[in-house]
Amino acid sequence: MKKTLWHLRKFVHNQSQIRRWPVWPWQKVAAAPRHQSAGVKLMVIGLDAADWRIMTPLLREGKLPHLGALIRRGSYGRLKTLIPAQSPRLWNSLATGKRPKKHGILGFVVRHPETGKRLPYTSNMRKCKAIWDILSDCGRRVGVVGWWNTWPARPVNGAMVCGVMGYKLKDFPELPPTPSMAAWEAPRKSSLRPEAANRQTYPEALFDEIRPFIRPHARIDDAPAFIRRAWATRRPLDEAERLSLGLLVHIHNDDRTYAEIGKFLWQKLRPDFLAVYFAGIDVVGHRFWLYMEPERFDLDIDRGKIAQYKDIIRHYYVFIDELVGEYVTLADDETCIIVVSDHGMSASPEAARFTAGARSAKRLDEDGILIMTGRPIPSHTYLGRVSILDITPTLLALMGLPVGADMDGRVVKEALGREFLRQHPVRYIPTYDAHVQADDVPIESPMDEHILERLRALGYIE
Repeated sequence: MKKTLWHLRKFVHNQSQIRRWPVWPWQKVAAAPRHQSAGVKLMVIGLDAADWRIMTPLLREGKLPHLGALIRRGSYGRLKTLIPAQSPRLWNSLATGKRPKKHGILGFVVRHPETGKRLPYTSNMRKCKAIWDILSDCGRRVGVVGWWNTWPARPVNGAMVCGVMGYKLKDFPELPPTPSMAAWEAPRKSSLRPEAANRQTYPEALFDEIRPFIRPHARIDDAPAFIRRAWATRRPLDEAERLSLGLLVHIHNDDRTYAEIGKFLWQKLRPDFLAVYFAGIDVVGHRFWLYMEPERFDLDIDRGKIAQYKDIIRHYYVFIDELVGEYVTLADDETCIIVVSDHGMSASPEAARFTAGARSAKRLDEDGILIMTGRPIPSHTYLGRVSILDITPTLLALMGLPVGADMDGRVVKEALGREFLRQHPVRYIPTYDAHVQADDVPIESPMDEHILERLRALGYIE
């Protein structure tokens, strides 16, 4: 990790010699409802499992131009995760500034107290306000897309699109083992049943507006070339390969769907805060790490498979960089862009259980990434190791809002700049959660079995 960070900081230094980025002028802004505004809008891009050790070589090779530009213009660091590194726990801690025991989302699933069924945690079980709730209460307009545990969609001052729309794996068995990529057409539409729209958006009428952006889960005709090449084989595919390739197609369509919805909301609402979550890096890491680093495993891995799949993870980072670039083009001078991951990923030979294609090999207890850029944020600044709990307090400070004293994280002042802190000193209030009502019972949804099915496919649950 130290060697990786040295190369990353060298990359930033070398790029800074090529072009010096301007210092933006400070502006006075009018007061917003209830609290003084700092004149900042936030665009938060969540990349599940993004890791500096994969990104840094790609940055040096110029293959992540948009993320590279954000790093050069702003501040960056390692993001300390929480253990166990389970996505629902982490993304809710990131969005609340509080540890799982406080926010109440303790894992992937919970047993219904009456039926005993295992169900995903639902939004009614969060015991404290997420940042979008706080901002809504303070009169700021928000948009949230694809975030963990946001179903059923709850009222916000803006729009909410839940992160369950894409959970359908039933298309996979119908994918042919040797499709003709040039002429491939998805075998069916998105399969959206009427009940699938139930409470997936706030307001509910928003669902009809975003429906055109929802991609069929098996669509591959316009997928990036690396996905189409992965499917283009004349040999029979085993069960693990078919599941891995199906998940690859599926998650690409999910990420593309949420990217389009997020851009639509940004342009439609002109929000003060937008958060969009992309799961793809995590999913491909689970399924394809074994082929990227076969030397790390004491396994007899087919060389043909290694040749076919070894670059899938790196190619997916490049695809995500393209999505990030689409958002960068939408941001104006008042927008701060925050790119964050909940954890990193590395090889774990002891976890290489590929029985029935259950999962690939990986460790999740690694640091994630943090990139921050925008007018108040210093350029060419390495932040060191920042906690996942620090994100919400820091974002509140960026918005000119007080930080909850009961939050477990701190404001990363070194990411805000002296002039910004002089004009907008960090303030505190005891809590934002005095009137929060939470429930211990999950709400059943029509998508529960699809969600559980994908969690099994990734090895998160049995």
